[in-house]
Amino acid sequence: MTYYEDEILNELEVGEDYTSRQVLIFLYENKNATILSDSGRITNSNEIKYRVVGRKDKYIHTSRDHDRVYTIPNETSKIYEIERL
Repeated sequence: MTYYEDEILNELEVGEDYTSRQVLIFLYENKNATILSDSGRITNSNEIKYRVVGRKDKYIHTSRDHDRVYTIPNETSKIYEIERL
């Protein structure tokens, strides 16, 4: 997906609406962000909108079961909850 530098958002604000394209660009550019959504897929569209309903800064703990590796987080991740409008 190609996009212009002025399309890149540094933050998503709670209560604000964004296109699915804006959400995808935000995810590509902000590697420390995680999105929780009521949709199974976020497409590259300016027609579909999402509203940010919550944001938290938390440590994300992960484990890979196949090799039993526990990853200890060294920084918090921004977790955004969005809902499709």
